[in-house]
Amino acid sequence: MGRRGLVVDTLSRATDSDTLESVIRQTPQTDYVLEHFGCGCDVQKLTANLTEFGEWRRGIQGLARLANVRCLQVGGVMAGFGSAGSVQPEAIRPVLEVAVQEFGYQRLCFEGNWFFSNWQGSTDGAVLSNPHPNPSSMDGLGTWVRTLSGLLEELGASQREFELVFRRNAMSIYRV
Repeated sequence: MGRRGLVVDTLSRATDSDTLESVIRQTPQTDYVLEHFGCGCDVQKLTANLTEFGEWRRGIQGLARLANVRCLQVGGVMAGFGSAGSVQPEAIRPVLEVAVQEFGYQRLCFEGNWFFSNWQGSTDGAVLSNPHPNPSSMDGLGTWVRTLSGLLEELGASQREFELVFRRNAMSIYRV
């Protein structure tokens, strides 16, 4: 895949990193992108269980050491909350902190997945079921952008780092 200039996006849990690391090490010419923070959608469960969080963190640390893991997508966790009103930034923050510590802003990129949101009243659900949706029901993407932006700001991200996460890194990795 790498010889063809293609990037592999993988939705693999970092806790399964031994297998994933083995595959990535055997394909050094291929760039990889880890989706959903490398943990799936349920960050509340992950951050509530210190053992599981520690295993995830160790997996992320190992994967971050591999040069051809070009990016960790910071996103995909919103669906786990079920609705905009249920979002808990405090559950996301520890996961984002590890992502920034291990990958740095130069290897993180925004992931929205808002078109696949399973929220009641999300943008995609509203558009699919109603060609003239109520704009107040279209908040899946907006909630995630505001949540992630607020957390990045709390972590001290500069304007340049915001640009890297929200635009430049993805453009570079996917050669857009």
